[in-house]
Amino acid sequence: MGSKRKLAPSILGSIQPHLRPGSVIIEPFCGGANFSIQAIDYAPVWAFDNHPYLIALLQAGSAGWQPDIHYTEAQYQAIKSAPELFPPHVVGYVGFCLSYGGKWWGGWRRDSLGKRDYVAEAQRGWQKEYLKLAKIKFALRDYRELAIPSYGIIYADPPYENTTGYANSFDHESFWHWADQQTVPIFVSSYKAPLGWKVLFRKSVSNSLTRNTGATTGIETLFAKNLDGVLNGR
Repeated sequence: MGSKRKLAPSILGSIQPHLRPGSVIIEPFCGGANFSIQAIDYAPVWAFDNHPYLIALLQAGSAGWQPDIHYTEAQYQAIKSAPELFPPHVVGYVGFCLSYGGKWWGGWRRDSLGKRDYVAEAQRGWQKEYLKLAKIKFALRDYRELAIPSYGIIYADPPYENTTGYANSFDHESFWHWADQQTVPIFVSSYKAPLGWKVLFRKSVSNSLTRNTGATTGIETLFAKNLDGVLNGR
């Protein structure tokens, strides 16, 4: 949910001019690592998130773990009901990759006609991308705990306001306060930002999939600050 797979080339095109020898791209909300997987072609990536099962999955993938290709709906429900009985990375894989829309325990993936094998599709997708996970540094961390080095460049994709809910509530005001305090180049994907942030591009996108409402449309915007070492006004 909220994947930046399609937008990553445009975002990276905005970040690239600010990369220098030794630069590291820091991603405080790595989610499913779709952005990280593309960003690693530009610079080393440090990817963080505060979801323990998600990070367990990504760390397992970076170590070469492969998912079972025969998961069933009964197993999905069993793991959801008692996650403590299963390895954390397996819980992460089933809870995200086999759920509708990639939403954490959003319901077993199926289509109305029963013709698509979503388990096999998820496994093929993993096979296509997992080798790049080994090149990314993953860690379980809240964004407020990060120590940002002077050679860092931040790309933040926090939960959006007024969209499909995540596991926990998110304090957007606190996030923007944190973002305003950063001194390195920082790029944020969001629908809106406080005054003082430069708009780099806007694009209409569909997101927030649910079984009942389908996709909603929003204006995806990339905001930036500290690009020239001074405040960037709109």
